[in-house]
Amino acid sequence: MPHARADPYKRDVAQGWYHLQGTILKMIELNELFNSYHPELANAFRTVAEMSLAGQELLMKVWEQAWGKRPSNLDSWRGEKSARQEGDNDA
Repeated sequence: MPHARADPYKRDVAQGWYHLQGTILKMIELNELFNSYHPELANAFRTVAEMSLAGQELLMKVWEQAWGKRPSNLDSWRGEKSARQEGDNDA
């Protein structure tokens, strides 16, 4: 990435990864909810979760291609306080 600061792009990739994580968790919840009554819909939610997981993996491959090693902690690139930092401010 010539002449461009990478931090905003890393933040975008990290935020995208976390958005997909939220989607995965919601789709699993919906899959379990619909499994007994509408198995075809439960399967659709499961498929969305699987595709979102594939999207997360693709984002990490993009990260490796653009910036090298995957980060051990994506929270540091999200541009938000971690839960620990937020808890420190509540005291």
